[in-house]
Amino acid sequence: MKLIAILRIKDSITGLQIINDCLKNLSVLVDEIVIFDNGSSPKAFSLYKKYPKITVVRKTHGFDEGKDRNLALNLARSRFANWILWIDADEVFERTVTRKDLEIYMNDNSSGNLILGVVLVLILVFFILLLFFYLRILLQF
Repeated sequence: MKLIAILRIKDSITGLQIINDCLKNLSVLVDEIVIFDNGSSPKAFSLYKKYPKITVVRKTHGFDEGKDRNLALNLARSRFANWILWIDADEVFERTVTRKDLEIYMNDNSSGNLILGVVLVLILVFFILLLFFYLRILLQF
């Protein structure tokens, strides 16, 4: 499973040390990191070079988070990601979280099973109600 993390960064808001902590943490967990940088200093771009899992750095201008988010999502999809993780540059996973932990969630199909279970219960309720109304009509005659 290919997992790509997307970050939208501006170092003046977040701070280089926090960005570094985030990138260090993500580098252990994901296959690629895509960064949309919105006006960071040259120091931030030097920091990005330290992490080989950063495969794309796009500079953006102005504050259009929706546009940047859509561009980043499309870019990650074009890199054939099975899973895409949108994370803020000030977010860091707990140290105990491993790639193996994330793969458990990525391979888990229980949500699909849950949906199927709910559909089956709704069908069962429908037939019980149908039977109830049918018996009620028969008993009136």
